[in-house]
Amino acid sequence: MCGIAGIVGHAPSDSIHKMVAAMHHRGPDDSGVYTDDWISFGMARLAIIDITPTGHQPMHNHDGSVWIVYNGETYNFRQERSVLEGKGHHFKSHSDTEVVLRMYEEYGDGFLLRMRGMFAVAVYDKRKGPGRERLLLARDHLGIKPLLYCRVGSRLIFASEIKAILASGFVERLVDPEALRLLLTFGSVTQPLSIIKGVRMLLPGHYLIIETGAERIERFLEAGRGTQ
Repeated sequence: MCGIAGIVGHAPSDSIHKMVAAMHHRGPDDSGVYTDDWISFGMARLAIIDITPTGHQPMHNHDGSVWIVYNGETYNFRQERSVLEGKGHHFKSHSDTEVVLRMYEEYGDGFLLRMRGMFAVAVYDKRKGPGRERLLLARDHLGIKPLLYCRVGSRLIFASEIKAILASGFVERLVDPEALRLLLTFGSVTQPLSIIKGVRMLLPGHYLIIETGAERIERFLEAGRGTQ
């Protein structure tokens, strides 16, 4: 099942560890965390495709300039791996996570248009240097994998579960009145709302970009216009 989580902006070092620990039930096989001055993110891993340590996440490219945490399964990853190998890419693992990472390097945001599967993914790109870091969050076309996020001051917090977002220590446990009304009236909370005030679900087939202080959400149909 796996779970991903992260905080963009300064945070105590134990915050991301608490978020990942809150998702242990989603990924009891392995866990990992990456932090720098701009972001902290991590994942709880349920090892399925590549059960060896080479599938450990967060995973990075050859020089550590692009990082990924990924919850899901890309059904066409073997075909995409063959295409990438033909373009000169080399792989250290048998995981689909590494293929998705290389796809981002090769195609930019357009990699989302090539993925066939269910996923919630975060890609951290710092190739442009300090002050120009970039985060991409994306959710599969049908919304099979969950991905929630919220703004708290200058921070953006995201995770696969509300439980992990609350574990960050930055989000108040306040019920959203509109979400509660929907729950009592229709038996469910309509996305992008969640039961916690200020916490939103990234809609299916959408991605969220944070870059040079700007934030935007778009559908995959616009992804091909992203950076390369």
